[in-house]
Amino acid sequence: MIKKIGYPLDKEFAIRAVSLQGAIIVEAIPVAPEYVKSETEKIRQKLGERYKNIQTAEIP
Repeated sequence: MIKKIGYPLDKEFAIRAVSLQGAIIVEAIPVAPEYVKSETEKIRQKLGERYKNIQTAEIP
């Protein structure tokens, strides 16, 4: 599972990509490290929740 980190002024413009394992896959544009760290933590938490939901979902 992978999710983008959007540019602070335009969330649709991807500046990084974060995987569930925590690897930053793409580094496109320099941005404040604090922003990247904060967004990475939020995204990892959301991806972890989604992963758990997928793993525990019942197949019809």
